[in-house]
Amino acid sequence: MLCGQAELQQNGSAYIVSDHCSLETFVSIIAAHLGKPTPRMRLPELPVRALAAACGWLPGVPLKTSRIDALTNRTVYCTDRIEAELGFSNLVSMEAGLAELVRVWKNSTT
Repeated sequence: MLCGQAELQQNGSAYIVSDHCSLETFVSIIAAHLGKPTPRMRLPELPVRALAAACGWLPGVPLKTSRIDALTNRTVYCTDRIEAELGFSNLVSMEAGLAELVRVWKNSTT
C-alpha cells in the first residue's frame, strides 16, 4: 500500500512519485500525532467483502467493494526512474508531512 503517490509527466514521460509505507504505518503516524492509540482491531477480509456485496448497493452505505480493494491493496511502485532521470527526492518525509497535516487540521477545528 502506498501512503502517497502521484504521477508526474515530464517531456512526454510518466513518472511515479511515491513514499512507500503500509496502511498500518500511515494510520500509526496519524494516531501518534493526534495523541491517540493506534487502532488494533482488524476484521477478516472475506466476511467484510461478503457484507459489502450484500449491502453495498444500498444508498448511503459507505461499505463498498472498491473501498475494501483500496484498503487491502499491497502494490508498491518503484521510484528509481524518477530519481535517476530527474534527480527527484522527497523534500519532506511521510512522517513530517503527516505531522504537519495533523497540526493544520487541529488548528482548523479549534
